[in-house]
Amino acid sequence: MARLIDKGTREYTCALIMMFFGSLAAFGAEYCLQPVIPILAQDFNLTPTQASLSMSFGTIGMAFSMLLIASISKHLERKKVMVIALGISSILILLMSITEEFALILALRFVQGILLAGFPSLAVAYINEEFNPKIIGAAIGVYVAATPLGGLVGRILISTLTDVAMENGLDDCRYIIFIECNHDVDFLATIFK
Repeated sequence: MARLIDKGTREYTCALIMMFFGSLAAFGAEYCLQPVIPILAQDFNLTPTQASLSMSFGTIGMAFSMLLIASISKHLERKKVMVIALGISSILILLMSITEEFALILALRFVQGILLAGFPSLAVAYINEEFNPKIIGAAIGVYVAATPLGGLVGRILISTLTDVAMENGLDDCRYIIFIECNHDVDFLATIFK
């Protein structure tokens, strides 16, 4: 039997950091387009309702995938799936930043939602399997605390960057999305060395 992660060890610190920032990245990426919906509407000549589909497609993809992943999770290598899901999701954000077609953004958001579900749907199972049972509650608490924080940071970071960009004459939202992608990729490179 593999050794469990215990409090006070290097593995404990690294795993908690991974869970916190992984949750932050997953939900930050899920909600990062919300502040640029008006810019998407402007750039692609859409109504705000049509532009908001970029949020809906990501959420639908995530909901669909969570059900699927939950049913096959026993057969998955949890940590690897979580890392790969966040990594590919960042690449999809990069692709969204360079596309000229809104329909492609919607398709990429749906796929991104599917991938982003790989983190939250496996995180608690990973904690339950890898951590000493005496500290599971604290580990899950760190993960859960980062979930709403990720959504908040995704919205605030991108809305702030959007405001600064707009004030400086940069009115193309694709640059802002690209910045979010670089943020996520830098995070992943740091956490999952």
